Amino acid sequence: MLLVFSPDEYFCDRHSCHCGREERGSMKKRNPSSNRMEVKSILHAFSAQDGVLLPLLEELPIGIFAKDWSGGKRFFFWNRKMEEIFNIKKEDVIGKTARKAFKHNKDVEYIDKIDSLIVRTGRMMEVPVQHIHLDGKRITIRMKKVPQIDKVTGNTVILGLVEDITSYKESEQKLLQSYREREELEAIISRSPVVLFLFRGSEGFPVEFVSGNVWRFGLESDLFMEGHASLVSLIGESNVAFFHEQMKQFSEEVPEITFELYSESRHRWYEATLWPIKRKSFGEKLYQGIFSDITDKKRIDVELREAKKQAEEANAAKSRFLATVTHELRTPLNGILGMASLIKEGRLSPEDRENLGLLKYSAEGLMSLINDLLDFAKIEAKKLKLEWIPVNLKEIVQKNIKTLGSIAQEKQLTLRMEVHSDLDRTVLGDPVRMTQILNNLVGNALKFTFSGEVVVRAMPMDEAPPEIFALLKDQTKQFYDANCVPVYFCVEDTGIGIPKDKMQVIFEPFSQSSVSTSRQFGGTGLGLTICRTLVEKMGGSIWVDSELNKGSRFHYYLLLKQQKMAVGVQKELSSRDMELLAEKYMTSPLKILLAEDNPVNRLVAIKHVERLGWDIFTVENGKKALDAIKANEFDILLFDIKMPVLDGLEAIKVLKNDPSFKEKASLPVLAMTASTSEEEREQFADAGFDGIIPKPFKEKKLKSEILKAVYHRKL
Repeated sequence: MLLVFSPDEYFCDRHSCHCGREERGSMKKRNPSSNRMEVKSILHAFSAQDGVLLPLLEELPIGIFAKDWSGGKRFFFWNRKMEEIFNIKKEDVIGKTARKAFKHNKDVEYIDKIDSLIVRTGRMMEVPVQHIHLDGKRITIRMKKVPQIDKVTGNTVILGLVEDITSYKESEQKLLQSYREREELEAIISRSPVVLFLFRGSEGFPVEFVSGNVWRFGLESDLFMEGHASLVSLIGESNVAFFHEQMKQFSEEVPEITFELYSESRHRWYEATLWPIKRKSFGEKLYQGIFSDITDKKRIDVELREAKKQAEEANAAKSRFLATVTHELRTPLNGILGMASLIKEGRLSPEDRENLGLLKYSAEGLMSLINDLLDFAKIEAKKLKLEWIPVNLKEIVQKNIKTLGSIAQEKQLTLRMEVHSDLDRTVLGDPVRMTQILNNLVGNALKFTFSGEVVVRAMPMDEAPPEIFALLKDQTKQFYDANCVPVYFCVEDTGIGIPKDKMQVIFEPFSQSSVSTSRQFGGTGLGLTICRTLVEKMGGSIWVDSELNKGSRFHYYLLLKQQKMAVGVQKELSSRDMELLAEKYMTSPLKILLAEDNPVNRLVAIKHVERLGWDIFTVENGKKALDAIKANEFDILLFDIKMPVLDGLEAIKVLKNDPSFKEKASLPVLAMTASTSEEEREQFADAGFDGIIPKPFKEKKLKSEILKAVYHRKL
């Protein structure tokens, strides 16, 4: 199939066509293989059926065809090169018109018109053609056609020379594309703030190449390209030794270096990134480098440091001022409050008692404001510190409820607490700051609630609602530190609520949910800011969910610390005993059964036991534990005390007293519990437990208690 380009673009006419000697000469120049034979000689060979010339034409490395225009426009010559170019055999062309030979060509009629033009003008034409083979392959050819009169027959003959220029065209397109890409790259580089260098590592760092945007450094690229300049013209003589020292860092481990330098001659700062390349020049190693002018950046850095220094000094001055003022205010306020309390204990008329109550309330409000300002000043100065001392979590909540209970009664609100029994224990924390957080949150809840209730909930983190764990999925890893006591708190009210778009704003300094709220209820808007800081300093996080006119829930958790346990009832194994026991079971891992209903606790125990190299099997309650004991062999049992269906105390009772467990009754059993009072220790021992693993437990403690229990049973 032949596809011929538009004649307006490619076909010649009387004014543009070249013919005769000039055309033949140009044709000879472009195609030397056709120089040896003139068109008339070719025509003579066809007419005389020359036995020497025809075989030569057949084998020429250029396509040749002949068409008898007067004799029905049929092809009468088609050499081997034409077969190769068009992928059409000679027998499929000879004696046929173009219409029949190229029946798939939709432009045959158009080609005939071109041939008619050639015959009419008597001119030679060069026709670029795109040809698509029947198999879909596309090629580009250059075709020359010339009309001649056969002196023997008198017929007009069209002779054609054809050359496949596909590879030439492809190379031409690639070259054009390369030029375009280079121009685009040069345009990008010219706009780039970095300058590219290629230089040798010898003395003076002779430059082999520099990007055209070197003008950004006030240098002429022509100087570099002519070899008249070196990198020293940029970095300055004073930096040559430093530059050499930097380049000594190159190694397999350090294939690239980046450093800064100051050019005294140019009064500019530069950042250089260098790396060696494999190619050499004049036997010397070549390096590529990217240089950027960072003078403005350096200036800005200096200005920022100075501004930061001034801001810190101003902040420190403000903190000192606040500390001084608040101290001076607190002194008389303490006197006012103290005297008010003393006077209130005396005989007063109802009116005086009411007035004194208002005075005390106002003084306490002012004291609270001063305390908030002082705490905020400490926060800004990064001087707020925590005290880690023993504290009972349940007592903290109880004191808060007792302190604020009178406010709830005055507003006829219900104030209640829900504290998990496992929190009736001593941990390490800051009782003052923990109380401050609760007082602020519960105080706010009472302030913004006019009917209904305020509820304070506290529980171990692993007892928190599932949706809380889902919300904190990226933070739960820290809950499993053996020295950590994660505790969850929630303060819920049925008050006015908070708009969705203000839920984060309220934690910012001096912010409240609205201007009207500030006017109606007062306050500085510092309370929640301080709460957030205190919670975060205790390793936790605070957030709120709320609905307008329905109420709010403030959630937070704290990472308190485990108090060191008192010396246990049983004597600890010696280090040597521990080593002997570990060696004994190293080739035969302990098989442990764990009964624990909380999935988080189960996961923690599994991780610790597996790290110790032992095998562990887990169930969710005491009943399943008893079933597993009947069906399997274990070395030791770990029972959680509080479980559904059958708890730990009930399960061990069955194990020790049911005749069906006679052979398994001697298995060592450890109680896993957060309750570790002396009374409970005695209760667990009476029930048959061999020891206690307190929650949250440390891996060392877990290992010690398990080995101790197994050791005593093996004796």
